[in-house]
Amino acid sequence: LGMGVVVKKGSGFSNASLGGQTFNTRLASSSLLSQSGPFSNSWQSPIRQVTNGAGTASFGLAGTVDINRFLFNLNQNVNCAQIPTGCTITSTLGGTPVPSPVTFPFSLASDGTLTFQPGPNEFSGTVSTDQQVYIFPDAIPAFSENIFSVIGVQRPVNLTTANLTGIYHAVFFGNAFLPAGQINTVLRQAEIDFGVSNNGDHSFVGETVVTSRTEDCPTANTCSFNVTTTSGTPVNEQRTSTVTVDGIITITSPSVGTVAGAVSPDASVIVTTLAGATNRILGVWIKQP
Repeated sequence: LGMGVVVKKGSGFSNASLGGQTFNTRLASSSLLSQSGPFSNSWQSPIRQVTNGAGTASFGLAGTVDINRFLFNLNQNVNCAQIPTGCTITSTLGGTPVPSPVTFPFSLASDGTLTFQPGPNEFSGTVSTDQQVYIFPDAIPAFSENIFSVIGVQRPVNLTTANLTGIYHAVFFGNAFLPAGQINTVLRQAEIDFGVSNNGDHSFVGETVVTSRTEDCPTANTCSFNVTTTSGTPVNEQRTSTVTVDGIITITSPSVGTVAGAVSPDASVIVTTLAGATNRILGVWIKQP
């Protein structure tokens, strides 16, 4: 399972196009782990860690960008309780929010290619033609096991829930760690209707596809993954939300709890992250014209 994000490229850009602008950002990443046994009674799962991040990116006039964000990490350790036929699998979840402020040079090419240069690493993304969105879907070259996506939306100055009126189409993607050593990769598509009430209330109707990998150790020193896929699980609920003037949206869902996100100045794009007790989910919402 996977998802992609596409923005229309522009032209005639330079560093000055972003200078003085601030973007609200959302990050999602998965750190893969290459490991081999033998293990004793505990080991890390193959997805070593999943992370969501939230913060801001402020572009300076001198070609540097100040990124202030919190990273919400979640990791899974698999435990084996020995029994005569092998072991009973359980898992322990951990991780705490950590601040991650950084400053480094950036460059913006005329076609909208945005490059960040944090030390020896360099990675590139794209700025949309209206400069309201930038994306960085990539792997960190120096740490190939770390796959990440960063989406920034330009910070509004006078947003209200009235700007959200209309219908959004959204895609959500992420991972969940479950107590019995499972890793669930979740892909959800949904239609969200804010109606005409302008108070943030909205309906959420969608379907979810889940690929579940369950670690199993039926005999001593022999472990494997059982993989199953469940398609088309329906989701239909009413949600509430609030939005600040600078574009931070907070959504309350009866099924998943609190979802936080960022809204573009024209409210055409919303990017959300869910950092639950067992999962990390990234969502991209596009407003229907």
